[in-house]
Amino acid sequence: MVVGADIDVKKLMQEIHEEVKRKREAGLYPPDLLTDLDQVAGIDPSDPEDEFNRAMELFRQAAAFTSRVETGSRLPVVAPLATVYKRVVQKSAGWYIGAILGQAQNFAGHTNRMIGMLSDRIRELDDKISDLSTQEPAFSEAAADAALAVTDRVDALETESSTVRARERLPLLERSVRALEQRLAEGGFHPTGEVTPASEPEAEIELDLDYVDFENLFRGSEASIRERQKSYLDLFKAVPGRVVDLGCGRGEFLELLKGAGIDAYGVDRNPGMVARCNEKGLDASEHDLLEHLASVPKASLGGVFCAQAIEHLSVRDVPRLFELAADAIAPGGRLVIETINPESLFVFASAFYVDLGHLRPLHPLTLRFLAEKNAFKDIDVKYSSMPAEAVRPKAIPLTGTEPLDTVVRDVNQNLNLVAKIVFGPQDFAIIATR
Repeated sequence: MVVGADIDVKKLMQEIHEEVKRKREAGLYPPDLLTDLDQVAGIDPSDPEDEFNRAMELFRQAAAFTSRVETGSRLPVVAPLATVYKRVVQKSAGWYIGAILGQAQNFAGHTNRMIGMLSDRIRELDDKISDLSTQEPAFSEAAADAALAVTDRVDALETESSTVRARERLPLLERSVRALEQRLAEGGFHPTGEVTPASEPEAEIELDLDYVDFENLFRGSEASIRERQKSYLDLFKAVPGRVVDLGCGRGEFLELLKGAGIDAYGVDRNPGMVARCNEKGLDASEHDLLEHLASVPKASLGGVFCAQAIEHLSVRDVPRLFELAADAIAPGGRLVIETINPESLFVFASAFYVDLGHLRPLHPLTLRFLAEKNAFKDIDVKYSSMPAEAVRPKAIPLTGTEPLDTVVRDVNQNLNLVAKIVFGPQDFAIIATR
């Protein structure tokens, strides 16, 4: 260094710091000197950060292994001999100790480097956590704004939904008012009477039509329906309670039950049908089917019979019928639901679309599933009402000639397959026990 020459103090201090750092990492400073250096550098051992840095420094020093071992002895008499012996042992075992020392230095070097990387990662995470903590108020405010927006949207949708429901219910309410006015004018209104609007706008057709004449013309005579429904009668003998006929219509099955001495009553939402039943001396009243079933005490009925009515219900009311029946029927009671069979294509060309009140056909597998879902047991499907023989395909008679009869058999087999799909039974009933 030349006196009076320009000196770069910053560069000189950087070189000094680097040299001190190198010697500290090499373990060339004694512990007392390290303490003095920490004081000069302003390191506070009580501070967690400084304490961590100090611990890291001591670790680096401990990781700097050396093969130099003190060979002197402090014993006054045998010191010369002990020193000579130690040096001999050191030289003779140096190759072995050196190999082990090399492994230890290699391990210490990797460990030192890994701990340094972990230390840097921890500092980075601390910095990120500090940044997030400073942003938390803004984030919370944004979340609150988003939650408020969602709440406002839900309120708007609920208001809109209520408006739509009110608009849909308005025609039903108007229909109920007209029915009440008519009954008041005829003097047939009773304070305990109840008029329940239909559950679907389409179902109002049944109330507007003269449904008694409609059934007389298209469903068949009362005698033919009674004959067809006789097969269900034995199912309700010895049941644990009254039997209700949901959608009792003209009362054909109620007549059969009454004739067999089975306690039963019917409900129908068409006042003309109820009046027809009352004319026969049958116990029938005007109610919505599901609302009535929901009103009866739990496990109070011996059975529920529902013929040609479930296809008039909305899609959401079909499962509801099974749920309410499961609650209303006592253990051991019976459920019988008859409807049009969609497995027979013939019904779509004849019965199904004739009735304006029919909403949709229901598959036997669907009704079986609903019965199983509501813990009914002994579930069976019974098919009935085959199309008239005159409209079904006829089998070709055999000729007695074997080559030709082989062809005839194949044709008849295919005709049977077509007849099963197109001309199968027009009705089926799901039969189950509670």
